[in-house]
Amino acid sequence: MHGRRQLLHRGQGPTGETLRDRAYFPTLLAGRDVVGALVISKSTGKRSLIIASPVLVDGKMTGAVGVSMDATKLAATVDQAIRFPKDVVFYALDQQGQTALHRAGELIFVSRPTWQRDAQRRGQDHAVAARGCRALSVLGSDRTAVFARSQLTGWVFVLGKSYPPGVNP
Repeated sequence: MHGRRQLLHRGQGPTGETLRDRAYFPTLLAGRDVVGALVISKSTGKRSLIIASPVLVDGKMTGAVGVSMDATKLAATVDQAIRFPKDVVFYALDQQGQTALHRAGELIFVSRPTWQRDAQRRGQDHAVAARGCRALSVLGSDRTAVFARSQLTGWVFVLGKSYPPGVNP
């Protein structure tokens, strides 16, 4: 498989596009699964998550099968299913520090440097999640958060809570 096949878009047929230039493509060529790669879809133009597996015949890669999921829709579905209160923050950062999931759709695919800059203005540093921190209570802040890294995707999931002014968690 050399990335020559055409991408198909459900109900619209071939797009004329290829996967060869995707950052995750060498992983597939090496015979490994791809779970949670963030891309702008070539067929829809939307922010998407990729899940793909190589097809191996006699130990040789002969193809790949995968799915592209709309990241904004997935985040909205997770938010609706869990129904966190408004004072609860839940998001995920990929291995490159890009936001993979967030209830605020406009923050999906925003990179860690942007988060750091915004967090520093608020006196916080949510980006510590990417460095493997497990919990953070920011002095002089009204937020506490816990972090966990997924072994499947490598994403860091963040769950936090804002407290009313004057409440010390």
